[in-house]
Amino acid sequence: MELSKRAKRFVALAAAGLLACCAFALAACGGGGQTSTNANTNAGANASNEPATAPAANTNQAKETAMPTLTYLGHGSFRITTAEGVVIYVDPFAGAGYDVPADLILVTHEHADHTRTDLMPHAAGCEILRAANFLPSPGNYTTLTSHGITITPVQAYNANHNIDECVGLVLEFDGLRFYAAGDTSTTEDMTSGKLAAMNLDYATLPGDGFYNMGPEEASACAELIGAKHYIPVHLVPVHFDASDQFFSQEVAEQFTAPGRLIVQPGETVNLQ
Repeated sequence: MELSKRAKRFVALAAAGLLACCAFALAACGGGGQTSTNANTNAGANASNEPATAPAANTNQAKETAMPTLTYLGHGSFRITTAEGVVIYVDPFAGAGYDVPADLILVTHEHADHTRTDLMPHAAGCEILRAANFLPSPGNYTTLTSHGITITPVQAYNANHNIDECVGLVLEFDGLRFYAAGDTSTTEDMTSGKLAAMNLDYATLPGDGFYNMGPEEASACAELIGAKHYIPVHLVPVHFDASDQFFSQEVAEQFTAPGRLIVQPGETVNLQ
């Protein structure tokens, strides 16, 4: 009987000890879970103190696109900068504004008031294209491409300019067609409708009335060409002395055509 009581007491004590151990183990497990939660909470707090990540770029936002420009330098000289930044000088000679390095220089003929290719710095890979490149033999007008610009030669001639040594040039860039007439008067490419068929956006026409046609004839040529905009250039004959003037407002105003733009030397206009 006594042994039975002792056994029961032993069993009771053992059970109590087992329960205590289980309680301790459960407490430890519960505490560990809380520690992990706190750690995660602290990590979250630390993360919230980190600099915010920049939001992803909005791909739907319209990008700003540069616009092509023309800077008139004076006489028959001007500079075009395309939307991609290609710098083109045409018939360099007069005025200021030759500080921008050239990627492409175009010379419509070899008269001295069109050929100063040394006036500007040349960018790496700069190309100089002259009338002879576009017209290697009489009647053999050759379209060339340089720096992504397509250049198509057309006729340019009069009593002072040999048809086999001179060209006008139609430049294609940024979705535009730009006609640089060079030194000329009325040509067969004008009267035949060839230039009108090119759907020109801009055209420069000379009007000095001495080496080339005057403003009245240039206005008649504008009707044949059918460009959207015209810029009168080469408005005063040069004699290579101190008396030379490179622009005339009076002569420019005598040139009449829809879309006429009178651009002063040194002025820059957007081409669009």
